[in-house]
Amino acid sequence: MVRNQEIDTYLKQIGFSGTAVVVREGNTVLNKGYRDANRITHVKNTPDTVYYIGSAQKAFIATAILQLEEKGKVKVTDSVQKYLPEFEAHITLNDLLHHTSGLVGHTEENVATTPKALVADIIKQGTKRGPGKWDYLDSNYTVLAYLVEKLSGESLSEYLKENIFKPAGMQTVGFYQTFKREKGASVGYYIKKRRELF
Repeated sequence: MVRNQEIDTYLKQIGFSGTAVVVREGNTVLNKGYRDANRITHVKNTPDTVYYIGSAQKAFIATAILQLEEKGKVKVTDSVQKYLPEFEAHITLNDLLHHTSGLVGHTEENVATTPKALVADIIKQGTKRGPGKWDYLDSNYTVLAYLVEKLSGESLSEYLKENIFKPAGMQTVGFYQTFKREKGASVGYYIKKRRELF
């Protein structure tokens, strides 16, 4: 559905690949798929295409932490050690939320693991510096996700479903474990960096 030709033309000109939804003052002015969801089979992106959002999930985890703060179960100014005694005392939840914890991060391995094991590895790896300097790191949100489970008594997926997705009317949202089985699942691509020749 296109009610704004200018945005539609612009997205085509820049070679946008995906689904764009633009809402202005409560009215949908654009809801359209662009290019291929699968470049081998040439299945096109549509408004119903499902995408693997990766790190965009961090916004949901941050929302969950702030909801738990509203419920009095946590304070973002607290030391992580208050909830995970084996953690370094000087790191706060705010440091995790803002990627300023100074953590080294967990060891990247392409094997199945548990949230508890990931957090144990993060604790084992320690810190590279004191908190305060921004350093984007997935491990910050791994710890926060684990805290959501620990403080709510629910799995992260159940907490997000009941407290974020349902209230927001998000009916077609899912999790990475089931992504490939979703009807209309897209294939993710990345741009290869060109090697510089000297």
